[in-house]
Amino acid sequence: MSSEIVVTGLGFVSAWGCTEAAVRQALEADVDGGRVLAPEDSRLADRLDPAPVPAGIRAGWVRDFDPRQAIDAGRLRRMDFAARMLVTACRSALADACLLNRDVVAGDRIGLSIGSMLGNQRETEVFLDRVLDRGAAAGQPFLFPNLVLNAAAGQAAIQFGLTGPCLAVSLEEASGEAALAAGLDLLDAGRCDVVVAGGMDEISRSVLKLLAVRGLVAKDAADKRGPGKSHRGTLLPGEGAACLVLERRDSALQRQVRPRARLVSAATHGIAATPWDFGNPKAIADVFEAGAKTLSRLALIIGGSRAVDPRRMAETLLLERISNACGAPPPLIRPRERYGEFGSCGALDVALACLVVSGRHLPGSAGGTPLRMPRDRVLVTGCGRSGAVVPVLVEGIGGES
Repeated sequence: MSSEIVVTGLGFVSAWGCTEAAVRQALEADVDGGRVLAPEDSRLADRLDPAPVPAGIRAGWVRDFDPRQAIDAGRLRRMDFAARMLVTACRSALADACLLNRDVVAGDRIGLSIGSMLGNQRETEVFLDRVLDRGAAAGQPFLFPNLVLNAAAGQAAIQFGLTGPCLAVSLEEASGEAALAAGLDLLDAGRCDVVVAGGMDEISRSVLKLLAVRGLVAKDAADKRGPGKSHRGTLLPGEGAACLVLERRDSALQRQVRPRARLVSAATHGIAATPWDFGNPKAIADVFEAGAKTLSRLALIIGGSRAVDPRRMAETLLLERISNACGAPPPLIRPRERYGEFGSCGALDVALACLVVSGRHLPGSAGGTPLRMPRDRVLVTGCGRSGAVVPVLVEGIGGES
């Protein structure tokens, strides 16, 4: 990159909560965010989620989420649940970066790069069920605009008057990390001065059934009415949104905003793989070995769920390579096993990495010890299906590299 890129704002909607304080506390305490929704849960109240929600499912449902605090009633009625999560997280991130005031940075110099594996799932399911049951004439025209993958990003751009580049990125389980990489490219190319990068995904009944068929969820997370085979996995289905405000460090300092962390690198790699698997573990490990020198100060690695064997194997090889190149490997944590896995949750993992380096100590599950130096680094592995891998390296703000 031609200029140092820093993170100046964070926003969360997750099973760990929707404030930085709640998410930080859950990370440090390694809280299990999985739960079954109670009938009176705010997640179901006041028609905030008009699409059907599977009942009796243990999953990483978002917690303490009230989109009415971020979205006016008129726009709220037109937004699907995924867009509501994204807009709420985007507002929190912009507020954290002191960018809600349009006099600070012109709207046409602020871009969006939003990742999602599947976008709006539940309303898509409702729309298609009607069409398949009753024919094309039964399609609901008021639902259809929400079904395209870039709808949520467009809603966020409209809500906050962001008229710079607006990207929707989808790269399987690495969608969140890929959105961050695309956002860095926008800044590096001079297309804008600020990028809100992140992602969102929601839970749907169809996806839960498919996960159960493949044996990737525990019995208490599977839809009992759906088909099922042996449940060998430990994947906790999840949903949520996370946004990070990215900008050049000199611009942030000029605005007198203190950076939260530095993004050293984020790049998308494609590795030849058999369809529908998680790539060649050795080839994925080779991607990281190529940058072994930049990984010499790693304090922590944030990896994916252990429910998928090839991805776990890839991360095991990664640790071995780092150990061979740099000595003993740093601790590895898998927070998405606690807050629930969704396609773009890599954006949430990167936001957690920013909390680690800005708070200057490791989370409780990794020992809880202080970081060794001001610029210790955290790696988010970014392994996705079909050979997609988007490693993101985050660094604390301190002296020279």
